[in-house]
Amino acid sequence: MGADPQQEQSHGLTGPNILVVDDDDIARLYIADSLRREGYQVTEAGDGSTALKLAQDRPPSVAFVDLSMPGMNGFEVVAELKRAFGLALHTTVLSASDDIESRVRAFDAGADDFVQKPAQPIEIVRRLEAATRNQSEYQTVTMALEQADALRTYAAEAAALVAHDINNGL
Repeated sequence: MGADPQQEQSHGLTGPNILVVDDDDIARLYIADSLRREGYQVTEAGDGSTALKLAQDRPPSVAFVDLSMPGMNGFEVVAELKRAFGLALHTTVLSASDDIESRVRAFDAGADDFVQKPAQPIEIVRRLEAATRNQSEYQTVTMALEQADALRTYAAEAAALVAHDINNGL
């Protein structure tokens, strides 16, 4: 039924790679197709272990992960994705359940957001836009810090050379 969940399906689109993980083919395709229509690259997985393999091959920027899946559940998938990619990956949990225990457990596993299913495509897209906006700012700050560190290293090396020249004559 629908796309093979083992396959990456980006259709040549550009932008952040979005990973959609759900064992329910209809729910997964609904979200994936909605995101593709908005121009996003989408990789689909029908189970947790496939999701982790696909993420290693092509790291996602954002992951939408269903909680209730056979085998590796969504809590475990989120924890593994966060362990592998840290803050660089925004994870949104999708669940038909809206109980507080599931929400807390999802955030404890590393989720950044929680959406109750069924979610409307516009809500998914707006949450994705917010996530990518936040990631863009994070990347900008990270790059600025790396540049500042490089400049500090350069300044320290230059100061050491000047001190050497002063102490040993030009």
